[in-house]
Amino acid sequence: MIDGDRLAGIVAQAGESGPSTAPLLGGAPPFGPTAMAADRLLGDGEMAPGRLAGAFPPGPREPVMSTRNTMLRSLHDLGLAAWFGGSLMGAVGVNGAARDEGGTWAATARIVGSGWAKWTPVNAAAIATHLFGSGGLLAANAPRVAAQQGVAASTLAKTVLTGAALAATAYSRVLGKKIELAASSDPQDAEKAAKHPIDTDKAQRHLACLQWAVPALTGGLVVLNALHGEQQRPAEQLHGVWERARTLAPHMPSLGHLTH
Repeated sequence: MIDGDRLAGIVAQAGESGPSTAPLLGGAPPFGPTAMAADRLLGDGEMAPGRLAGAFPPGPREPVMSTRNTMLRSLHDLGLAAWFGGSLMGAVGVNGAARDEGGTWAATARIVGSGWAKWTPVNAAAIATHLFGSGGLLAANAPRVAAQQGVAASTLAKTVLTGAALAATAYSRVLGKKIELAASSDPQDAEKAAKHPIDTDKAQRHLACLQWAVPALTGGLVVLNALHGEQQRPAEQLHGVWERARTLAPHMPSLGHLTH
């Protein structure tokens, strides 16, 4: 087990001979959950807040994550839950029930179209709520995204997956509208369907895939959200920030070497 003076000396030496770790830590001395986890490495399970204070330059006394974001998290999670749950229920419930009870192609298409048309405004509100919460959380956690190794990669993956889910959702609605118009008994709707750039058979084939693609993509977002929650554990923050610092100062030892 390494003592506090030695670890402080290592970090201080790294600051003198290599790039400073202060920007990675948001200019923060060791306070909060990340530092508490670090202190556990220095003693036999004893809490010793501030034992690394001399290893960091003066700065604002705020931890990497210093405030709660309950409202933003609620908007993020509720919006995503509705987006994922609604798309899965639509694929299994609405589409499945329409196939069982429709009888004819036109009747099936009208049932499906009516169900999804009623859900679309709610789904749009859920997506907007999720995006607002996501943007707010990203802004609130920007220092940690930059400082903690692995968080930027998972954030990028989540952004890409969100974009794909948005594109799949929007395209599904375009195709659904085509089927809805083609199945309508109104001559004006039939005329609009004939002018639609996507033919009916192609729209049906694409919808057969997209009905499962949207819940799969949004389900992936749920998994990445769980990963982000794990990355906020104190020990994970400590490890991620330290490893990020090592990428800028390769001569710094790994945490595994310090704790053995």
